[in-house]
Amino acid sequence: MRLMEEQQGMLLMLEGVAGKRDPHVRQIRREELPSWVEVSSAAFGAPCFLKPYEIQHTNPQNIFYGYFLEDGTLAGTNHLNVCGDNGGIHEVAVRPEYRGRGLATALMQTAVEDARQAECRMMSLQASSMGEPVYRRLGFQVYDTIFNYCRR
Repeated sequence: MRLMEEQQGMLLMLEGVAGKRDPHVRQIRREELPSWVEVSSAAFGAPCFLKPYEIQHTNPQNIFYGYFLEDGTLAGTNHLNVCGDNGGIHEVAVRPEYRGRGLATALMQTAVEDARQAECRMMSLQASSMGEPVYRRLGFQVYDTIFNYCRR
């Protein structure tokens, strides 16, 4: 086994935290999932596969978001899973050519608002070194280090 990636487990307590809706962010419809997966694949530099997301999309506890530019281009994604009092964040991804413009922040603020509306007490995520500064600015705090391994 070799260490593939080190990530930070991060947590945000939602009491007193306000989310914000951005008009460019909306929920992804099932027929838009192939584009959502393509954006995630481009952002992570590795293929993501459609079938698992199609299955997850059928569960009302999963909300898939997209950040759409004025011309309709899907430029960023994320996924909120509401499980009890926790809102788990997954697949925060922005196409490389659109990074540094606040898209990830807008996606996250919408997910925070929806988690609050779902009566979550907290949100959790695994942050890469690239995403960690965004999450810290939103109030997330590191609670553990996660080591991801793969077979050689």
